[in-house]
Amino acid sequence: MWGIPKGTIEDGESAASAALREAHEEAGVTGQISNACIGRYFYSKGEPEKLYEVHVHGLKVEEQGEPDEMERNRLMRWEPAAETLALVSNVELQFVLRAALPMIEGLFPVALPQVV
Repeated sequence: MWGIPKGTIEDGESAASAALREAHEEAGVTGQISNACIGRYFYSKGEPEKLYEVHVHGLKVEEQGEPDEMERNRLMRWEPAAETLALVSNVELQFVLRAALPMIEGLFPVALPQVV
């Protein structure tokens, strides 16, 4: 299963700033974030189950560091962008990524980070 970093937007924070913060916390990456949302999808989690809307922003990674300690138990590796689509279990996220593939491949000409 492949996913993208996601989380709650904090008070006074833009969606793009939240995406950049979550990418750093969950995957240890920093870089240039797109202010424009490239797509959105829904997912659910929790008991009782709750539905969340995720706004997706492009991130040109400039530095790969360590994720926060809480996230270090996840496996992370870089995968070719087109091959990553087959690893995404959320159909809506697959659609967003497929539509954004030309932009994504411009940011990551070789591979995308995969966080499992």
